Amino acid sequence: MATASSEKILHHSPLDFEGRQANVTLTTHYIAVEYPTKHRHVDPSLEIKPPTTCQVIPLDEVIAVQPHKPSPGKDKFKFRDGGAVYKAIEMQPLNPTSFIIYVVKRVPKHKWRHKMLTFSCKEHQSCSQWIDKIRDVLFTAETEHQYHAYEVLQTYDLSSVDGVVAVGGDGTFSEVLNGLLDRSNADECVQQTFRHIPARPRLRIGVIPAGSTDALVFSTVGTIDAQTSTLQIILGDCVGVDVNALFKKEVFVKYSVTMTSYGYYGDLLADSENLRWMGPKRYNWSGFKTFMSNKAYEGEVAFLPAEKNCGNPRDGVRCFSGCVICQRAGNESELASRTFGRSVSAPTFEPDRWQRIVSKFVTINTLTICCRSPLSPEGMSPNTHLGDGCMDLILVSDCSRFDYLRHLSRIPRAGADQFDFSFVKVFRVREIQFRPAHEEEEEEEHLGESDLEGAAVSLSSAGNSSKSLSSRKSLKSVTSRNSMWNCDGELIPTPHLHIQVHCQLIRMFARGIEDWSKLEPEKCPVCCNPCSRF
Repeated sequence: MATASSEKILHHSPLDFEGRQANVTLTTHYIAVEYPTKHRHVDPSLEIKPPTTCQVIPLDEVIAVQPHKPSPGKDKFKFRDGGAVYKAIEMQPLNPTSFIIYVVKRVPKHKWRHKMLTFSCKEHQSCSQWIDKIRDVLFTAETEHQYHAYEVLQTYDLSSVDGVVAVGGDGTFSEVLNGLLDRSNADECVQQTFRHIPARPRLRIGVIPAGSTDALVFSTVGTIDAQTSTLQIILGDCVGVDVNALFKKEVFVKYSVTMTSYGYYGDLLADSENLRWMGPKRYNWSGFKTFMSNKAYEGEVAFLPAEKNCGNPRDGVRCFSGCVICQRAGNESELASRTFGRSVSAPTFEPDRWQRIVSKFVTINTLTICCRSPLSPEGMSPNTHLGDGCMDLILVSDCSRFDYLRHLSRIPRAGADQFDFSFVKVFRVREIQFRPAHEEEEEEEHLGESDLEGAAVSLSSAGNSSKSLSSRKSLKSVTSRNSMWNCDGELIPTPHLHIQVHCQLIRMFARGIEDWSKLEPEKCPVCCNPCSRF
């Protein structure tokens, strides 16, 4: 099939389309379906190529793509064995070989509906490839290049809108978040210096999930169902969400809401960057390679613990819609903002309360939200709150592959405690700073007010050895290289990082995760009796 010179062919293969053999081509802007047209006047002896018919599906009118699994209800049948009659259901294959594309269908009077188009492949692998390829294009179809959403927010007239809604994953949200916060800081003349107090945006942010993990939506809504998110945006629901400010030494880098990770997850992302041709499956392969390498990195973590009334990551207190802890933190933040003339509370620095941990780490994770996903429905840290002004710090020290696998395997299991190991420590904190071992001397004079006098804490693979702060210099000769930080699926090419959380800096079109066990029946206004919800 001939394509325009500006079109790049992304995938092509023969498929069955609506019961007919066709050649299907995926480009950057459309899906072309080409199949032979029956023509009575073509003489086969003349070796003339029969005419073909081509249908084009514009990608900007494709709603979604998903595997097609036929309903087993259609394959019910009965059989007799003597006097008994048995009902049976034909089993469907576990790995589907067909997929459905949902497209816009126009009907009279300017109305839109949706239509399903079914494509069939010869094998499951081909079906999965088509689904992955189409989804990759759909998720990046609207923005023309990386940081396009950020650029739009720098110049758009924000006074004409009440909110910003993004259709995409955590990466798209990160662009919108940073674009909106940078714009708000510029409008209010806030300099993004070390430990600055950001300006709170007037607009709310909404996200309709269309990514690979959608941890933000899963953690603020409780599901990655696009219709649920859309309805909460339409209803105007609002929830305050904490935001982290990240600094490379004392230079501002970006804002973040989900997870920032050093070590295992940073190495995984760095390795996957060279395997983009594999699509989403590259994360599985890179994860396996990184796990098998079993690397650990030496350095020092300094952190400011949260106050006791903020709870702790293992207290079992979940953050549901109307969370009392988040409401209290929001009220305190609002009160502090009146004192400091800013819409978020001013950062505090208390040298006597800081703690240090010197060790060799497999991974260092900081989470502002629980980071639920389809692979970890309870989240990386299930008891993290959306708007308490704190983040959970997870430290996994050097351990064997088997031990680290034990820790990882508990994350997706409901009710399992992934922190119940001697080589895992978890804290609820306000700020953290990480310094790699081999940069100690270079950055000693840089610390300034971060030259803390807090308690020295040691963490080892056995959990029972101790190290003084003076011993950190001995780590330099052992470390061969450093890892990088993985922040919202983007690499930060520096090991030295300072992270500070700002309480409910943004507001989102979301309700928070509802606790279904506590949803009481509504009182009927007519008879005053409890009635079931729709």
